[in-house]
Amino acid sequence: MNLFLKSGKSVESWSIGVQTRVDKFPKEKTLKLSTAFEQNGKEKTALELSVRVLNINKGHNPKLEQKSKSLAGYSAFVAKVREFLSNGYSLKESIEKSVVYCIEKGILRDYLQQHSSEVVNMLFTEFNMKDALAVRYAEGMARGEARGEARGEARGMQKLLALLESGISLTDAKRKLGLLRK
Repeated sequence: MNLFLKSGKSVESWSIGVQTRVDKFPKEKTLKLSTAFEQNGKEKTALELSVRVLNINKGHNPKLEQKSKSLAGYSAFVAKVREFLSNGYSLKESIEKSVVYCIEKGILRDYLQQHSSEVVNMLFTEFNMKDALAVRYAEGMARGEARGEARGEARGMQKLLALLESGISLTDAKRKLGLLRK
């Protein structure tokens, strides 16, 4: 889950991102938008956006957790979801159990009591987005392959008919199209 805050009251602006990815991510990192558009390191941009990304996974940025009770609570909640997942619960069960756990322990209690179903639905969707994108990609590839095969078959049939209409024998037409070996 990424959260970006922006303020542009003057020419100077600031952006902060928070990071809860599972893979190894440093305590703090600055990302630049221009790196997404560089080509062989030669391309220069007229405008640069830098984002300071802070890792809020539990234990990775304790000073930040001390400054923000909400971020500390969110960090604890995400850690609990991961703990339930590692214990064999499904994603939905892990999220639901984490909501109950956090409410019982006073972690984000007020917010979770008011918005627990929205939290479960949003996180379930967010965590499943990677899987959904992979399925969408595979389905798109299958559709593309089917369309390509259909077009290829139609073109092959057109070529075969044109050869037959020119008076060539079926065997010679198949041979010309590479359907028979010589």
